[in-house]
Amino acid sequence: VVGDSFTEGQGVKAEHTVPRVLEALLEEQAPGRFEVRNCGRRGLDLPELFEGFEASLEYEPDLVVYALVINDAVRPPEFQARQSYINDWILDRERLPDEATAPPGLLRSRTVDLVADRLSAWRVGRETTRWYLDRWSDEGNPDGWARTQELIREMERRVNRQGGRFVVVVWPLFVGLEGPYPFAPVHETIRRFCQGAGIPVHDLLDVFAGRRSSELWVHPVDRHPNEVAQALAAEVLLPVVAELADAP
Repeated sequence: VVGDSFTEGQGVKAEHTVPRVLEALLEEQAPGRFEVRNCGRRGLDLPELFEGFEASLEYEPDLVVYALVINDAVRPPEFQARQSYINDWILDRERLPDEATAPPGLLRSRTVDLVADRLSAWRVGRETTRWYLDRWSDEGNPDGWARTQELIREMERRVNRQGGRFVVVVWPLFVGLEGPYPFAPVHETIRRFCQGAGIPVHDLLDVFAGRRSSELWVHPVDRHPNEVAQALAAEVLLPVVAELADAP
């Protein structure tokens, strides 16, 4: 399984990550038949993530699962320059775990601080959401989105040349799952691209939509998938992986 911190399992024990849970489920189903390797590395997006993918090919896999997170798309310098927000919807960089809250200023009331914080959060949230949506569009990020498509196609080509299979699995961000989920258009764009390119794709949004987002977080200020989310994803991927791995 290739991916970033969602795959590596930031914030959870190794045995609770999707690759390890999936391997255990496959072992129950077909003892000795499957070996699943965790090739996720935190902090990587495309194109750097492609290097991790290339390293995974050394294992001569029958199946490569690219666990795509919707912050993976290529960001050219001109697009990256637009990133003026702090909260990336995964790590709340304004608040650190167990960080003490500073008291309000002597000349400012708690109400004023609360209103200011909410206005800031609204502005940051609006800008962040727009930035994510633009990242996967021809209008908002034409060079980056084109390069992203090229790299995903090349992943599939290289796996196929080695006689293996390739599938894209799309993680949602764990915000707004209660509905309406703000990044649904990104998921639809990725699905359309994969289907048009003939690349198998499976969207994990379906299993998480409608759930309480905070119950799937590692920590209130770290919205990586916790062990519950990792297990749910592995259970959904079990039949997908088993079928593709056995396909001729």
